[in-house]
Amino acid sequence: MTTPYLIFPVEGADVPTIAEYLLTCKLRLTINRLLYADWPNETVQRRQCNKAVQGGFDDPNTENLKVVDVASGALVGYLGLTRKYPPKADQPGGGGDKDSDVPEIFVPHVYKAVVKSVGEVLEETNKTDHFDVTYILVKPSYRRRGIGSQLMREAFARAEAAGIPLNALCEPAAYEFFAGQGLKETKQCDVDLSKWAPSGSGFGNFRFRGMVWSK
Repeated sequence: MTTPYLIFPVEGADVPTIAEYLLTCKLRLTINRLLYADWPNETVQRRQCNKAVQGGFDDPNTENLKVVDVASGALVGYLGLTRKYPPKADQPGGGGDKDSDVPEIFVPHVYKAVVKSVGEVLEETNKTDHFDVTYILVKPSYRRRGIGSQLMREAFARAEAAGIPLNALCEPAAYEFFAGQGLKETKQCDVDLSKWAPSGSGFGNFRFRGMVWSK
């Protein structure tokens, strides 16, 4: 029986397609409605997504894999897997909390809350040698066909071969998937979106989770 989906290394020409899949996810992310100035500002978000995917493609510590539908030849899935090393003892810390540190495309107070929460979640795991699931994306019309699991098996195999953990920073929509793959929660931090949203608009806590898998 022919395998319907095959995995290959990402090529430069694939970056725009992957960036569009990332943009689709970002536009559905609750917190981004308050994080980005002039929401939805798709032009800016598309540029950010292209920059992020291109950055991963250019990063020598990141392995970029794509899933291709054999029948159509379409790119239907993507995994960005990054090797992360403990910081050196003399490595300088991050910058301050000044408004000048916030990119103009973001709302400053929301941006700072996100950076603070993510930093707290990753504080301990970032001290270890590990692989990081930077991105795992599946084309919406191809979801629930095992493509994400197929990509995670690649990530597990590499982490096991290297003898190091596999980590993921998990947003709420991805929790069920990562938990189903066997990752365990290490730490969580909530951002209370209701502080910046109109009263009665339905915004509440947005939870970031650190998750880990090890053999």
